[in-house]
Amino acid sequence: MASVFAQCEWEGSPLGSPASWSPALQATLGLILPAKAEIVLFWGADHVALYNEAYAPTIGQKHPRAFGRPARENWAELWDDLGPLLGRVAQTGETVSAKDRPFYIERHGVGETVYFDISYSAVREADGRVGGVLCIVSETTTRVLAQQQLASECERLSQLFSQAPSFMALLEGPTHRFTLANPAYRRLAGERPLIGRAFAEALPEMVGQGFLDRLNEVYATGESYRGRSVAVQL
Repeated sequence: MASVFAQCEWEGSPLGSPASWSPALQATLGLILPAKAEIVLFWGADHVALYNEAYAPTIGQKHPRAFGRPARENWAELWDDLGPLLGRVAQTGETVSAKDRPFYIERHGVGETVYFDISYSAVREADGRVGGVLCIVSETTTRVLAQQQLASECERLSQLFSQAPSFMALLEGPTHRFTLANPAYRRLAGERPLIGRAFAEALPEMVGQGFLDRLNEVYATGESYRGRSVAVQL
Protein backbone atom coordinates (compact mmCIF):
# COMPACT_ATOMS: atom_id res chain seq x y z
CA MET A 1 0.00 0.00 0.00
CA ALA A 2 3.00 2.29 0.44
CA SER A 3 3.64 1.92 -3.29
CA VAL A 4 -0.03 2.55 -4.13
CA PHE A 5 -0.04 5.63 -1.93
CA ALA A 6 3.14 6.97 -3.55
CA GLN A 7 1.83 6.44 -7.09
CA CYS A 8 -1.60 7.95 -6.46
CA GLU A 9 -2.20 11.19 -8.39
CA TRP A 10 -3.20 13.26 -5.39
CA GLU A 11 -3.36 16.54 -7.27
CA GLY A 12 -6.27 15.10 -9.26
CA SER A 13 -7.98 13.75 -6.15
CA PRO A 14 -10.57 15.78 -4.22
CA LEU A 15 -8.31 15.36 -1.20
CA GLY A 16 -5.41 17.21 -2.78
CA SER A 17 -1.81 16.82 -1.64
CA PRO A 18 -1.33 14.75 1.53
CA ALA A 19 0.68 17.66 2.95
CA SER A 20 -2.55 19.68 3.08
CA TRP A 21 -4.62 17.03 4.82
CA SER A 22 -6.10 17.72 8.22
CA PRO A 23 -4.46 16.15 11.29
CA ALA A 24 -7.55 13.97 11.79
CA LEU A 25 -7.24 12.48 8.30
CA GLN A 26 -3.50 11.95 8.59
CA ALA A 27 -3.81 10.29 11.99
CA THR A 28 -6.69 8.03 10.94
CA LEU A 29 -4.95 6.86 7.80
CA GLY A 30 -1.79 6.23 9.81
CA LEU A 31 -3.80 3.89 12.03
CA ILE A 32 -5.61 1.90 9.35
CA LEU A 33 -2.80 1.28 6.84
CA PRO A 34 -0.80 -1.14 9.05
CA ALA A 35 -3.93 -2.77 10.57
CA LYS A 36 -4.65 -6.42 9.80
CA ALA A 37 -8.42 -5.93 9.89
CA GLU A 38 -10.27 -5.06 6.66
CA ILE A 39 -10.72 -1.28 6.86
CA VAL A 40 -11.75 1.40 4.38
CA LEU A 41 -12.05 5.10 5.13
CA PHE A 42 -14.42 7.27 3.07
CA TRP A 43 -13.39 10.90 3.52
CA GLY A 44 -15.05 14.18 2.71
CA ALA A 45 -18.16 15.12 0.77
CA ASP A 46 -17.03 12.92 -2.15
CA HIS A 47 -16.40 9.93 0.14
CA VAL A 48 -12.86 9.45 -1.19
CA ALA A 49 -11.78 5.87 -0.53
CA LEU A 50 -8.62 5.14 1.45
CA TYR A 51 -8.07 1.55 2.55
CA ASN A 52 -5.46 -0.88 3.78
CA GLU A 53 -3.93 -4.00 2.25
CA ALA A 54 -6.26 -6.33 4.17
CA TYR A 55 -9.28 -4.64 2.57
CA ALA A 56 -7.97 -4.67 -1.02
CA PRO A 57 -9.00 -8.31 -1.86
CA THR A 58 -12.62 -7.57 -0.95
CA ILE A 59 -12.97 -5.23 -3.95
CA GLY A 60 -11.09 -7.39 -6.47
CA GLN A 61 -10.32 -5.60 -9.74
CA LYS A 62 -11.34 -2.24 -8.32
CA HIS A 63 -7.97 -2.16 -6.55
CA PRO A 64 -5.79 -0.11 -6.89
CA ARG A 65 -7.73 2.38 -9.04
CA ALA A 66 -10.26 2.93 -6.24
CA PHE A 67 -7.62 4.21 -3.83
CA GLY A 68 -7.76 8.00 -3.46
CA ARG A 69 -10.83 8.33 -5.69
CA PRO A 70 -14.47 9.21 -4.92
CA ALA A 71 -16.34 6.05 -3.98
CA ARG A 72 -19.10 6.69 -6.50
CA GLU A 73 -16.62 6.21 -9.37
CA ASN A 74 -15.76 2.63 -8.46
CA TRP A 75 -18.77 1.49 -6.45
CA ALA A 76 -21.32 2.73 -8.99
CA GLU A 77 -23.26 -0.56 -9.11
CA LEU A 78 -24.05 -0.42 -5.39
CA TRP A 79 -24.07 3.33 -4.85
CA ASP A 80 -27.84 3.42 -4.33
CA ASP A 81 -27.18 1.17 -1.34
CA LEU A 82 -23.77 2.35 -0.11
CA GLY A 83 -24.29 6.08 -0.68
CA PRO A 84 -27.23 6.50 1.73
CA LEU A 85 -25.46 4.31 4.27
CA LEU A 86 -22.37 6.53 4.27
CA GLY A 87 -24.54 9.64 4.20
CA ARG A 88 -26.45 8.54 7.26
CA VAL A 89 -23.28 8.08 9.31
CA ALA A 90 -21.77 11.34 8.04
CA GLN A 91 -24.90 13.37 8.74
CA THR A 92 -25.89 11.92 12.11
CA GLY A 93 -22.59 10.75 13.55
CA GLU A 94 -24.26 7.44 14.42
CA THR A 95 -22.45 4.13 14.19
CA VAL A 96 -24.12 1.62 11.88
CA SER A 97 -23.38 -2.07 12.33
CA ALA A 98 -24.82 -5.27 10.88
CA LYS A 99 -24.09 -8.98 10.60
CA ASP A 100 -23.95 -10.74 7.24
CA ARG A 101 -25.14 -7.63 5.41
CA PRO A 102 -25.56 -8.26 1.66
CA PHE A 103 -23.99 -5.99 -0.97
CA TYR A 104 -24.18 -6.33 -4.74
CA ILE A 105 -20.74 -5.68 -6.22
CA GLU A 106 -18.85 -6.15 -9.46
CA ARG A 107 -15.33 -7.00 -8.35
CA HIS A 108 -14.27 -9.85 -10.65
CA GLY A 109 -15.85 -8.74 -13.91
CA VAL A 110 -19.32 -10.01 -13.01
CA GLY A 111 -21.93 -8.93 -10.50
CA GLU A 112 -22.32 -10.94 -7.33
CA THR A 113 -23.97 -10.66 -3.95
CA VAL A 114 -21.44 -10.70 -1.12
CA TYR A 115 -21.88 -10.54 2.64
CA PHE A 116 -20.05 -8.63 5.34
CA ASP A 117 -20.14 -8.00 9.04
CA ILE A 118 -19.86 -4.21 9.11
CA SER A 119 -19.24 -1.37 11.54
CA TYR A 120 -19.41 2.14 10.05
CA SER A 121 -18.53 4.99 12.40
CA ALA A 122 -17.87 8.73 12.08
CA VAL A 123 -14.40 10.25 12.24
CA ARG A 124 -14.47 13.84 13.46
CA GLU A 125 -12.25 16.80 12.70
CA ALA A 126 -10.77 18.93 15.49
CA ASP A 127 -13.78 21.27 15.39
CA GLY A 128 -16.25 18.39 15.86
CA ARG A 129 -17.44 18.15 12.27
CA VAL A 130 -17.63 14.68 10.74
CA GLY A 131 -14.75 14.41 8.31
CA GLY A 132 -15.25 10.85 7.14
CA VAL A 133 -16.68 7.41 7.73
CA LEU A 134 -14.47 4.60 9.04
CA CYS A 135 -15.65 1.20 7.87
CA ILE A 136 -14.36 -1.93 9.58
CA VAL A 137 -15.62 -5.00 7.77
CA SER A 138 -15.19 -8.75 7.69
CA GLU A 139 -16.34 -10.69 4.65
CA THR A 140 -18.63 -13.59 5.53
CA THR A 141 -19.69 -14.61 2.01
CA THR A 142 -18.23 -18.13 2.20
CA ARG A 143 -19.95 -18.88 5.50
CA VAL A 144 -23.29 -17.38 4.47
CA LEU A 145 -23.38 -19.31 1.18
CA ALA A 146 -22.47 -22.51 3.02
CA GLN A 147 -25.32 -21.92 5.48
CA GLN A 148 -27.73 -21.24 2.63
CA GLN A 149 -26.67 -24.44 0.89
CA LEU A 150 -27.05 -26.42 4.10
CA ALA A 151 -30.51 -24.95 4.66
CA SER A 152 -31.46 -25.87 1.11
CA GLU A 153 -30.20 -29.42 1.57
CA CYS A 154 -32.07 -29.74 4.86
CA GLU A 155 -35.25 -28.53 3.19
CA ARG A 156 -34.79 -31.02 0.36
CA LEU A 157 -34.13 -33.82 2.85
CA SER A 158 -37.22 -32.81 4.81
CA GLN A 159 -39.32 -32.97 1.64
CA LEU A 160 -37.95 -36.41 0.80
CA PHE A 161 -38.71 -37.59 4.32
CA SER A 162 -42.24 -36.21 4.19
CA GLN A 163 -42.99 -37.89 0.86
CA ALA A 164 -41.49 -41.29 1.70
CA PRO A 165 -44.08 -44.05 2.28
CA SER A 166 -41.78 -45.94 4.68
CA PHE A 167 -41.10 -45.06 8.33
CA MET A 168 -38.18 -42.62 8.46
CA ALA A 169 -36.59 -40.52 11.20
CA LEU A 170 -33.33 -38.64 11.68
CA LEU A 171 -31.71 -38.61 15.11
CA GLU A 172 -28.72 -36.49 16.16
CA GLY A 173 -26.14 -36.47 18.92
CA PRO A 174 -25.30 -38.94 21.70
CA THR A 175 -28.86 -38.82 23.08
CA HIS A 176 -30.29 -39.51 19.61
CA ARG A 177 -32.48 -36.44 19.54
CA PHE A 178 -35.23 -36.49 16.90
CA THR A 179 -34.71 -33.77 14.29
CA LEU A 180 -36.90 -35.19 11.54
CA ALA A 181 -39.70 -37.73 11.50
CA ASN A 182 -41.91 -38.27 8.48
CA PRO A 183 -45.71 -38.63 8.69
CA ALA A 184 -45.51 -42.42 8.43
CA TYR A 185 -43.11 -42.59 11.38
CA ARG A 186 -45.24 -40.22 13.47
CA ARG A 187 -48.33 -42.34 12.80
CA LEU A 188 -46.39 -45.45 13.80
CA ALA A 189 -45.46 -43.74 17.09
CA GLY A 190 -49.04 -42.77 17.80
CA GLU A 191 -48.62 -39.10 16.87
CA ARG A 192 -46.77 -38.48 20.15
CA PRO A 193 -44.30 -35.52 20.39
CA LEU A 194 -40.96 -36.52 18.86
CA ILE A 195 -39.06 -33.56 17.38
CA GLY A 196 -36.47 -32.15 19.76
CA ARG A 197 -36.80 -35.04 22.22
CA ALA A 198 -34.20 -37.70 22.98
CA PHE A 199 -35.00 -41.23 21.85
CA ALA A 200 -35.31 -42.55 25.42
CA GLU A 201 -37.70 -39.72 26.30
CA ALA A 202 -39.80 -39.93 23.16
CA LEU A 203 -40.01 -43.73 22.95
CA PRO A 204 -39.24 -45.03 26.46
CA GLU A 205 -40.85 -48.42 25.87
CA MET A 206 -38.25 -49.19 23.17
CA VAL A 207 -35.24 -48.68 25.47
CA GLY A 208 -35.60 -52.04 27.20
CA GLN A 209 -36.03 -53.78 23.84
CA GLY A 210 -32.39 -53.15 22.89
CA PHE A 211 -32.93 -50.38 20.37
CA LEU A 212 -31.10 -47.74 22.43
CA ASP A 213 -28.07 -50.04 22.62
CA ARG A 214 -28.12 -50.43 18.85
CA LEU A 215 -28.35 -46.68 18.34
CA ASN A 216 -25.44 -46.13 20.72
CA GLU A 217 -23.36 -48.66 18.81
CA VAL A 218 -24.07 -47.06 15.42
CA TYR A 219 -23.31 -43.61 16.83
CA ALA A 220 -20.06 -44.76 18.42
CA THR A 221 -18.71 -46.88 15.55
CA GLY A 222 -20.27 -45.30 12.46
CA GLU A 223 -21.15 -48.79 11.25
CA SER A 224 -24.61 -49.48 9.89
CA TYR A 225 -27.07 -51.83 11.52
CA ARG A 226 -29.74 -53.69 9.61
CA GLY A 227 -32.46 -55.91 10.98
CA ARG A 228 -35.12 -57.91 9.18
CA SER A 229 -38.51 -58.76 10.63
CA VAL A 230 -37.47 -57.25 13.95
CA ALA A 231 -40.28 -57.24 16.53
CA VAL A 232 -41.05 -53.83 18.06
CA GLN A 233 -43.41 -53.42 21.01
CA LEU A 234 -45.06 -49.97 21.02
